[in-house]
Amino acid sequence: MLPMHTPQEQERDARSQRASLRIVERDGDKPLRESLRSRGVTIVTPNANATESVQMNQTTLTPQQAAEITPSLWSTREFYAYYVAAMIIIPYMIYVPIYLSSDKRPEYPRYANRLVKGWMGGRLRDDSDHQYRLLRKNGVILMAVMTVYALLSHCIRWIAQQCRNTVYAKRIRLAFLGVTGLVFVTALHGANVIKLLLIALLNYVIASSAAWLPPAVVTCAVWMFNGAVLFLVFYTNGAPYKTLSLSLAWLDEHPGLIHRWYISYNFTMLRLVSFAMDYVWARSSRHQPVSAGSAGRESKVLSSKDRATWPHALSSYTFVTQITYLFYPPLFIAGPLMTFNDFYAQMCKPLHIPLRVIAGYALRCHRIGLVD
Repeated sequence: MLPMHTPQEQERDARSQRASLRIVERDGDKPLRESLRSRGVTIVTPNANATESVQMNQTTLTPQQAAEITPSLWSTREFYAYYVAAMIIIPYMIYVPIYLSSDKRPEYPRYANRLVKGWMGGRLRDDSDHQYRLLRKNGVILMAVMTVYALLSHCIRWIAQQCRNTVYAKRIRLAFLGVTGLVFVTALHGANVIKLLLIALLNYVIASSAAWLPPAVVTCAVWMFNGAVLFLVFYTNGAPYKTLSLSLAWLDEHPGLIHRWYISYNFTMLRLVSFAMDYVWARSSRHQPVSAGSAGRESKVLSSKDRATWPHALSSYTFVTQITYLFYPPLFIAGPLMTFNDFYAQMCKPLHIPLRVIAGYALRCHRIGLVD
């Protein structure tokens, strides 16, 4: 017997289906002005879901999912309050540093030697930050390296796509990312890369203990170890080799391009925790029933939430994949952060990002370089 529906239920389902069709419409097929208008004032910021509409454009939402979509909040009273606050606070944020850096202030002679002429009418700018100074000084070289890396990455992706053996294709991408990441971090931090490798090895050993220890114990050990290392690294200003042994003091003479390697270690520490916790959760859930969506995961396009939460096979959590994740060049210094599960899922099945999204991101990076 066919299920019976009241007229009200039929009308509600029809509205939900029409809404779902509008939701899954591919963003790239809309007029550009409509796509920009939908993001409101956040158009000047990176779009975290830029790839979702392309990857998920064939996914049909159920009526229940479509009904749960909340309306836009741009025209609500709450957001109008935010607009008013932004109109006051943002100009004030611009005014304060200009006022404090004025040459009319009595403190000016104390930091005048740290200022250099900028490109905006000769206005002085702060040049004391080592990383930012290094970025400005080697901007052209950095852009060239980024271009070469992107071209090589696309070549490796194309080669991997030609392989019928998916395991071999994964190994090709893993080898490329691992080698380039190790070379990149070695160039940045020199001999200090040995410290990062040693910390990563200890983190992997602790995470691997989940094979015979309760998950709660391993979780506690992971956080205690990484928290202690983070404190030690910053307390000792990078744990110089000479403090470990005088026979290793010569290694301190090879610090790489960025001498203070520990400045960005907090990002590395969070990636270490992410790898360890994803490994522990994957091992603790291996005896649980496999969800219906996990059966065809290799051929299914995953959402960002699924990529971050669905565990991989235990053979995917190796020391090599951990190093590849930690040393991934585009995200190593300042992020953004992503979980190991998400990183590995995208390595196995790279996302197809629209060209206009890449161009917009490149323009934002170029705009950062113009900041005086």
